[in-house]
Amino acid sequence: DFYEKGLKEYTERNFTSANEYFLKAIEKDSNFAEPYFKLGQISEGQRNQENALKYYQETINKKPLDKSFTQAYTYLGSRLLKSGEYQKA
Repeated sequence: DFYEKGLKEYTERNFTSANEYFLKAIEKDSNFAEPYFKLGQISEGQRNQENALKYYQETINKKPLDKSFTQAYTYLGSRLLKSGEYQKA
């Protein structure tokens, strides 16, 4: 499956390939939160804040109370605080 292939590429630090597999996993099932989260991590690592915010927000939208995605909440909160959006943070 695309997500599993993406994880393999991610752990081998082949982020471009991992990114493609995670996007394919989302095409197959747009409610699958995990690929959004991994895309957020890749984007964060590449210092692409806009994409990281987008993917982490999607992760939270898909599974709002899932404790395994605390990195998404932390990243979003810190970015919102830095941009002065205190109410949203």
